[in-house]
Amino acid sequence: MRLPSAILLSSIILASCLEDYPAAPSSPFEKPALAFVESLIVPATGLVASRPGECFTTVYKNALAAMSFLHEGNHAAATRILDHFAAFLDNQTTAFWGFPQDWDPCTGLPLNDNRWEGDNAFLLLALNYYSLTSSQPDRYFNLTLELVNWLSFRGLKCGEIVAEGTANMYAALLPHASNPSVSQSLELLEECSSNDLVFYLVLDHTVRGALVFGRYSGFDQLANFKITENWSVTGEPIVAYKAFANDTLANVEISAQLLLAAKLTGQSHQVPGLRQELEKLWIRTNSGRAAGLPYFLQNTGFPQAAELGIVDPTIYMLFYYWNFNPFQPKVRYAP
Repeated sequence: MRLPSAILLSSIILASCLEDYPAAPSSPFEKPALAFVESLIVPATGLVASRPGECFTTVYKNALAAMSFLHEGNHAAATRILDHFAAFLDNQTTAFWGFPQDWDPCTGLPLNDNRWEGDNAFLLLALNYYSLTSSQPDRYFNLTLELVNWLSFRGLKCGEIVAEGTANMYAALLPHASNPSVSQSLELLEECSSNDLVFYLVLDHTVRGALVFGRYSGFDQLANFKITENWSVTGEPIVAYKAFANDTLANVEISAQLLLAAKLTGQSHQVPGLRQELEKLWIRTNSGRAAGLPYFLQNTGFPQAAELGIVDPTIYMLFYYWNFNPFQPKVRYAP
């Protein structure tokens, strides 16, 4: 069976363990942002809460947090997160079918049984990065194997999965392409993603297209998503981006993702001033020592959505400062 050229080339690149791209010039928000993420760690479980004082989180949010901790050499915090999911897997008495999406970080227990492939793919991305940065690369061998097996199986049915999920899966499985079942799944995932990326409707697709596949055509559709909205905290107008073309609200997380994607793919000229706009939104906590970004600019969707920092956009701004691609930590995008 013919392997996609991306598989062969990326395997060589990952095997050679290229160094990360040079870090960006330091930002005065970098340390406060990392301190904010660290402040969300729940001591009892090691999981990272979504927002301050909230007993809610997701696999996706904790995978992002684990990658940020690994990047900064805080392996203790990263391993507490990964250990939690490894222990949960070890205690299962039935066949593994992915991790539930939503969790209570205060109790360490899942809140539902929604097993989204995209969240599980991000956990595998964090495990892949752990294996590249740790002196114990096989620490999570069983957890990694179970995720690889399940995601590669689900990849065979990628027509049932949204395009951003299939892109997450492709990136997460790519380092495991030497496994024949994975390589078959990768071919289908690449095909599904190519068929389903709708750049003019979903901004996630532009981000995934750029950071996973090196496709830049989505940047030509940004006018569909650009919006000016007053931040309810200060009343100041902010120019940012919506997650979907038919949305009416700016989304800070997708805006931060877009900023990162534009920078790493040489398309920053497509989002002029976006960094400055997002940096107006830092919310200081812990006597000013920490700072997080909100999810929305209005208190819509959940209480204090515009007033409290939340983990996801904060980490993507850190990734922007670090020139870090969570989908391919050692390269800018999959070749």
